[in-house]
Amino acid sequence: MENTKNSSLDVHQVEITSIARGAGTVFFGTILGAGLKYLFELIVAKNLGAELFGLFFLGFSIFKILERLSTLGLNYGVLRYVALCRGEDDKPRIKGVILLCLRIVFVTGAVLGILLFFFSSTLSAKFFPGSSLTPVLKIFALGIAFTGLTEIFVFSTQAFQIMKYKVLVRRIIEPGMSIVAFLILLLLGWKILGATLAFLISISIGTVAAFLFMRKIIPYLTTKQPEPVYEAKKILSFSWPLFFVGFISLINTYINTLMLGYFKTAKEVGIYGPTWRTALLIAIILESFNSIFAPIISDLYNRKEIRKLEDLFKTVSKWIFTVSFPLTLLVVFFAREILSFWGPEYSRGFISLIILALAQLINCTTGACGFMIMMSGRTKINLFNTLSALVLTIVLSIFLIPEYGILGAALSFGVVLSIVGLARLIEVYIIMKIHPFRFDYLKPVFAGGISIFILFFGKKLLPISVHPMLEMFFGFSVFVSVYVLILILMGLEEEDKFILTKIKDKFITKRNYPGNKKTSNDEGRNL
Repeated sequence: MENTKNSSLDVHQVEITSIARGAGTVFFGTILGAGLKYLFELIVAKNLGAELFGLFFLGFSIFKILERLSTLGLNYGVLRYVALCRGEDDKPRIKGVILLCLRIVFVTGAVLGILLFFFSSTLSAKFFPGSSLTPVLKIFALGIAFTGLTEIFVFSTQAFQIMKYKVLVRRIIEPGMSIVAFLILLLLGWKILGATLAFLISISIGTVAAFLFMRKIIPYLTTKQPEPVYEAKKILSFSWPLFFVGFISLINTYINTLMLGYFKTAKEVGIYGPTWRTALLIAIILESFNSIFAPIISDLYNRKEIRKLEDLFKTVSKWIFTVSFPLTLLVVFFAREILSFWGPEYSRGFISLIILALAQLINCTTGACGFMIMMSGRTKINLFNTLSALVLTIVLSIFLIPEYGILGAALSFGVVLSIVGLARLIEVYIIMKIHPFRFDYLKPVFAGGISIFILFFGKKLLPISVHPMLEMFFGFSVFVSVYVLILILMGLEEEDKFILTKIKDKFITKRNYPGNKKTSNDEGRNL
């Protein structure tokens, strides 16, 4: 039995190493960026109050939809065709791809920004009556063209297998500058407009930084030579289907927020925003692993190595669940305390946070199934799932939000997220005859159950007057310590030991040797 496990590990240890190294770095970059974004919105919410924060969140939701619309999927076209041309060292075509996409995206973003700017009053009066959304939308409109350009810049550097610039711009510079800018504007007495202007300033700085990073990697982009070679038809035909699916997915993400604003008030949106944002932190684990696992799925499926793909599918799914399960339990346990940091009025959304957190756990447990379908070439199934989710979200929102408000928005989002996840799980099993579950899934379930049991009784030992921050710090420390200890005592699988060794080698061992240098390609692969 031991030999079988070892041989199975040897067969796919290269892919496991790639997933762990990539997911580890993307995870730390993503968690830092998510933390900064979370901090920015928390600071804004505490200083604005629920009603004004609701206006900001509504404007932000509209901005994110138009941001995706402005790119037309050309960021993925850049990623694919720049990478292909780079492999052939075809600089004229690399230059042509990037310049073509930049021009299209800039024009599209400028048109959308102008339309939003001049029709903001109409949009606010028709869909969000009684709100003061107009000035917020006008400021957000000014950033649409900039954010589209940034997408092309960072995806161009990613095509050169260098992820650090994308992480720096999108995860660190933009959210970091938004915090600094808002605090300065807040001192000047600017509140809602200060928050929106701070976001616009951060987007603009991010665009400049992304351009400088791209020029560093592709210096000939701004020179006369070589002459660019344009292939518009090929790039657009590839990008358009991806844009369509991605755009609908983004609509699914924000539609219930917009419908909450339509049926209820900006204050309701303001209270719902922190619950949605907090639950979204759980999905970071899924995003981190899927970003690395996706291309490996495509490669293994193309080579008909289904058994190997199944082993990796189970391994990655177990890792995602092992990390997301305890995080979900902590969010559920401390739901009221977490929201109280945003302000007293936000804590009334704690039940919605519990619902959304449990839905995100289901999403994480089944989330790799979506990429199994997409990366194996079943684009029609993926499109059907996405469209079905949109229709179901709209229907549930129409029935639930007018009656239940914030709770209805959380229920509609959570139910759809869970149903689509379970549907994808069934689809993968029917199509490929594989599933992500193994017996050792019970280990994190058992460890999490014992840990939350100890936390429940340990919390009662604390003095009643203890500060919520100290209470959460104590609870998180006890829970994580017990959870990890139980997992270790129950025994790690060979693949778990292997991957922990690789993580140690990457983040600890290599740092003990300053002379250990990397090439840019190595850096890109690791990032």
